Amino acid sequence: MLCTSVGHIPSVVSATAALDTEPERCQTRCATASTRCTGHSAGYADAQRFWAGHLAVEVVSIVADVLLAVALVVGVVVLRSFRSGAEQFAKDQATEIGRQINRAAVLARELERIRGTERQELRFTSYGKLWAKMRPLAIYDDSPINRETMKKMSKQLSDWYFLDSGGLMLTSHNRDLYFALQDLLSRVANAETEWEAERIPKPKKTFEAVLERRGLTNAQGLIEHLDKAGPQNWPSDDLEELARAWSEDVVSLATGWVEINSRERFAVLQQVCSVLRTGLTNDVESRLR
Repeated sequence: MLCTSVGHIPSVVSATAALDTEPERCQTRCATASTRCTGHSAGYADAQRFWAGHLAVEVVSIVADVLLAVALVVGVVVLRSFRSGAEQFAKDQATEIGRQINRAAVLARELERIRGTERQELRFTSYGKLWAKMRPLAIYDDSPINRETMKKMSKQLSDWYFLDSGGLMLTSHNRDLYFALQDLLSRVANAETEWEAERIPKPKKTFEAVLERRGLTNAQGLIEHLDKAGPQNWPSDDLEELARAWSEDVVSLATGWVEINSRERFAVLQQVCSVLRTGLTNDVESRLR
């Protein structure tokens, strides 16, 4: 195929001349065109590669974004699940701890109940032995009451106190009542002069008269307290204080012992014993119910 150009033939002569040179021009143009076509094809291939690469990058970016979004969603779900699980775990643990605390409290109460029952049984036996040691000051007895018999009774009380089931079982208030009796017995048993006491059937009124005459209000306060004692208020909050004050007044009764008459001596000894016995019986509830 010939390559022609009207612009290159101004005349017939020049046309003839042009025909002579046209093949060369044509070859040149074709060569140029071929070069241009080849370059265009190469550029197109480069463009294809460029856009293919760009598209691949875009696809990778989109996929990465999608994967990131999925990961975030999964993370949120996992976090919520973990948080929910953690909250439930915490609630379960709190419930279990509460159960354990309640169980420990129940066991502690049961243990205290068992110990209390065992302690009361031991105390009942112990107090019974102490009770028997106070027979020398019973109202209905005919044995003599003097320095010698009170010294013997004081020793018997001491023997009981140091038994393995003796003074160890005394409550704090009864311990004060016990030592009040022992202090009185020790003092009158070691009086400088001989003395005797005469038994009377109703020593309480006589004893109260002695307390009134001596102005021993602490001793009077304890007696009034014991008269009103019941299972609902034994031992009361102020019982220990009353028992300590009682001890002070009882010891003072030994002062001027030989100056009071024989009936009053018996009333004092017998009633101090009686107060201790009342404390013992209230502790083991043998008379409160």
